[in-house]
Amino acid sequence: MRVELPPPVNWQDFESLCLEVWKSIWSDPTAQKNARQGQPQSGVDIFNQAKSPYGESQYGVQCKLKSQLRGGTLTKDEILDEVRKAETFEPKLDVFTIATTTARDGEIQEFSRQLSRDRQWEDLFTVQVYSWDDICDVITARSDLLHSLYGEYFMTQRNLRVISQGVCEGSILGNNPIIECEALFDAPEVRRMLSESIRIELRNVMTELTLNAFEHGNARHCVIQFDKNYLAFSDNGCGFNALSTSSVNSSGVGLLYFHHFLAKWFSYIKYSYSYENDWNKILFEFPKKFLSLNISRECVIRLKKGEYSSYGNVKTYANIPDGCRDYKVDIPIGAFNPSTLADFLKELLDILSPEAKISLHFSPDDLMRDVLIHMISLGWFSPGRLVVTQ
Repeated sequence: MRVELPPPVNWQDFESLCLEVWKSIWSDPTAQKNARQGQPQSGVDIFNQAKSPYGESQYGVQCKLKSQLRGGTLTKDEILDEVRKAETFEPKLDVFTIATTTARDGEIQEFSRQLSRDRQWEDLFTVQVYSWDDICDVITARSDLLHSLYGEYFMTQRNLRVISQGVCEGSILGNNPIIECEALFDAPEVRRMLSESIRIELRNVMTELTLNAFEHGNARHCVIQFDKNYLAFSDNGCGFNALSTSSVNSSGVGLLYFHHFLAKWFSYIKYSYSYENDWNKILFEFPKKFLSLNISRECVIRLKKGEYSSYGNVKTYANIPDGCRDYKVDIPIGAFNPSTLADFLKELLDILSPEAKISLHFSPDDLMRDVLIHMISLGWFSPGRLVVTQ
């Protein structure tokens, strides 16, 4: 199944992507970039190691990054100009490829076929043009390339990118924005950073902004980056200021939710919009940290599959957001025996702030609920810190 992948936004990344793609096409892991920036390249950005165990022919690739948002195209004159440059490359090429981020074009394909046929009569290298569609076909047909070059496309809780201490980043590529945003905001690193109520609201806001960017702005890539003091949402779609109130009444429910979110957190959040280098960016700045008790609401402690076996095991058994004032834990029937439940709660209370309170929810017919209430009445736990509900 073919998936739609976003092209790189700068020539350096596109050249690096092409290097990995043509290493795979040529089955030559020793392929290299040609020279460094500022040095003459003879029209070739990437070449293979001719006369190596991986092949006897000499190949070269020229990388042409074109902005799809700006309607970039590859012209016949550009092809001829690149071919003339490549004719000076040593050793002589057998096959010359122009890799571009433009869409597949039948006229350009026919031109390159005819050009190659004419050159073969003169015993000169043949010419290929790989559009972005062709490059995507190569990448998606090779799962190792797809996961290596677009690992964020398969974002899970485990591969959220931590780009520096306390700063996280996730990419949303539009295959299923709802699932991708849920995976990002469900990641343990994010849960530890955000109180539960604002985490859920931010997840909803980012999901709606992402859907809007893909469906209405023709975006191909969204990036969400944040730490405890800010969150930045970026997309490479058409310029659109979601902060503007002029279109709220006529827009969908997503922007309506977004503006209610801004109104709710008005006294805490500073926000701004910019459009630079074909990217929309909305920046949310939190003068008080996300984890501040002044803005924290009830956080949910989620138990993991498996078994809590002994004291000292609580952080491996449960996802515990930091810095909240109130916590909620759903206790499924059979998750604990009486002794392990007592140990779990003692350890949990020890690692949480002394001001934190825990609300425990049991099924109505769970005997463990009555036992815990009795424990509290015997003074085993402070009734001011534990509340039992059903």
